[in-house]
Amino acid sequence: MLRSIVLALLAAYVALLLRNSCFFAAGPDSSGYLGEARMFAAGHLRVDVTPPRTLQLDRSFTGVFTPLGFDPYRNTSEMVPTYPPGLPLHFAIAGMVGGWKYAPYLVITLAAILALLLMYGIARELELPTPFAIASAALLAASPIFITFAMQPMSDLPATTWALAAIWFALRSRRVPALALAAGVAFAIGVWVRPTNILLGVALLFALPLRIRQLAFAALGALPFAIALAWLQSIQYGGWFRTPYGTVGDVVSASMPCLAFHAGGTLRMVTPLVVIGAMLVIAMRGVAWHTRAMLVSWFGVFFVFYGAYHYCEGWISSRFLLPAIPALIVGALIALERLTRSRRVLALIAFLIVVIVEARAGSKLKVFRIDDYESVYPESVRYVEQRVPKDALLITGVLSGAFYNAGRWTARWDRLDAEHFATLRAAAHAPVYAMISDVEVPAAELHRRLPGRWLRIGRIRDVTLFRVD
Repeated sequence: MLRSIVLALLAAYVALLLRNSCFFAAGPDSSGYLGEARMFAAGHLRVDVTPPRTLQLDRSFTGVFTPLGFDPYRNTSEMVPTYPPGLPLHFAIAGMVGGWKYAPYLVITLAAILALLLMYGIARELELPTPFAIASAALLAASPIFITFAMQPMSDLPATTWALAAIWFALRSRRVPALALAAGVAFAIGVWVRPTNILLGVALLFALPLRIRQLAFAALGALPFAIALAWLQSIQYGGWFRTPYGTVGDVVSASMPCLAFHAGGTLRMVTPLVVIGAMLVIAMRGVAWHTRAMLVSWFGVFFVFYGAYHYCEGWISSRFLLPAIPALIVGALIALERLTRSRRVLALIAFLIVVIVEARAGSKLKVFRIDDYESVYPESVRYVEQRVPKDALLITGVLSGAFYNAGRWTARWDRLDAEHFATLRAAAHAPVYAMISDVEVPAAELHRRLPGRWLRIGRIRDVTLFRVD
């Protein structure tokens, strides 16, 4: 009976996700991942930027025609992705197998389902009763940040799923040593998806039994992926350990500029009750020391690193901690189970309170309207296709990735000045248009940077189409 109810609820949840998912390339992140996926599917590690050569311009214009999600490759006519290769490879495989219309986007839905199943599996490995294990998956599913990124083609959900897979295989390897090999593979793939998943390594050591055999298996599973990633990064970014984001020193600060931000974000993602429960489990002597060490290091290392990270703006930045949030949930439920063993009604009440608070937070943040917000990107592309000649010079900014995925090169306004714009216009011998979002630059600033008599000829939502008269 319980199994049937849980499966029905899971099916309804997945249907809700699919109904509101973004089945299109949208902002710089999602369009960057999808553009990189198409690059891999075509068998390339870099992409030739053709417009400068077509217009007989020098290589200094390569950056002008490089969409968001890519960067010019040194002093050449090529560009390289600015995002890690893991998720694009997932998308590329899905696109080649199931077609590009829906299959790449379903990778995220599948990752969400697997994350919930793995959450249940980890809770059971840690000897939580079945109702508490189901509750752990439910609390993750109800988190606003989980829901938001279970409906977008971005790396947050797959990074979380691979982190959960690594921990689950590591815990299982205490009984089946060979599964430590799978833990190493899952860990390495997670690093391919998001380089900071390497922070999971500390928790993984505590999840694995401290035996030479299992540790060797885990290292053996991760090693080929590590070598392959180092080789790829040396080709694309000029160094074995250089990621698309640069080195660690490029992205962190000892002043911990985002520590307070992520503390508040964590409370919003899982509610204060979960955080308090996770803190209580640290002091519970009845919980094995390696379990406590695993949970503390799983969340703690991520929290400290992203506290020092250079970027945190808006509630959406809480997504960086998503791969570590399961540690808080499991820890809180372990504490709850031990504190309410003879008072299961209290456990149920606590669970319902957390779910209701998370649901209210998700409602306030309008998480199920993400596809409405992001749909302005494909709508803008269609709007231009209907009104702008194919041979026109189109200038964009934040929309450049969406246009690139739709098969149209655009010039970036943020990489142009008056001199280069004049050169570009002279070389193009074609009408000049600009499709600009309100969020990126005021019209007056655009006209100052790119002199000319700009006419506003149309608008869709918060995006305006201009033409030089």
